[in-house]
Amino acid sequence: MLFLLATALAAETTDISLNRATAEEIAAIEGVSDDQAVAVVELRDDRGRFNSVEELRVLPDISPESLDALRQHSTIDVPMPAK
Repeated sequence: MLFLLATALAAETTDISLNRATAEEIAAIEGVSDDQAVAVVELRDDRGRFNSVEELRVLPDISPESLDALRQHSTIDVPMPAK
């Protein structure tokens, strides 16, 4: 049981933020090509921060499988609204 918990925690800490990651870090996700990773960074640079992984659907090179990989292994660190 402890091994499963440690494995789950390790998996959580390896998720990358699509709002901060480099193309190299994104391409390190299995199922994401170098070209797809560059396209993600270029989209972020053009449009600003992502609010959802679903925003990547506009990229013609992102396949459903790549989108699934990004959903599973990345995060969107959206800032909290000011009070």
